[in-house]
Amino acid sequence: MSDDALDIYSSHLAEQLGEDGVFTESAIYDPSGDDENTLYGVFDDTTIRENKDSGNVTQFAEMVRFVLKSHPSFDVYTDKQIYLPYRAETYTINYVDKDKNGADILWLI
Repeated sequence: MSDDALDIYSSHLAEQLGEDGVFTESAIYDPSGDDENTLYGVFDDTTIRENKDSGNVTQFAEMVRFVLKSHPSFDVYTDKQIYLPYRAETYTINYVDKDKNGADILWLI
């Protein structure tokens, strides 16, 4: 892909995962309790149930993540909580990762 095509793709990704994106929702990140910060991204809750292993135990994995367009202007730390108002649920940030397209991924538990 050319550099121009990659720049266009990056701008589309930022628009789709940003505040005005069709599929995005807000999350409140408030590590200190003094200063509320709002994140916008796509919530993804995937559950995997696989075949039984050699011990006849069904494999189960739940992967919850919140995908942001890019790293926010403030620092995001692991072991801190975010609240998703639309879902009325609170999650703990387990790991912060970046995908190949430049989006930030908050892995949640």
